[in-house]
Amino acid sequence: MILAGIVAAAVLVVLSGFRAGGYVLAGVLAVLGLLRLLPGSWGEMFAVRRTRLLDVATMLLLAAGIGVLASQVPGPAG
Repeated sequence: MILAGIVAAAVLVVLSGFRAGGYVLAGVLAVLGLLRLLPGSWGEMFAVRRTRLLDVATMLLLAAGIGVLASQVPGPAG
């Protein structure tokens, strides 16, 4: 799922521009952050060797940052 989201973002960057790919990448990170909140082993699937709260905060903060950056990038001329 993670790799599929990154590939989809890269394809959109090539086909539609950075803004669309950035939004998809931000969405993937936000979904992963929310999936990390799932109880039990489902939430552990997306874990690294940190606490759950730190994982969620990091992914959601990166999602917000990438979303803001994607919204600030100028669109194609024309």
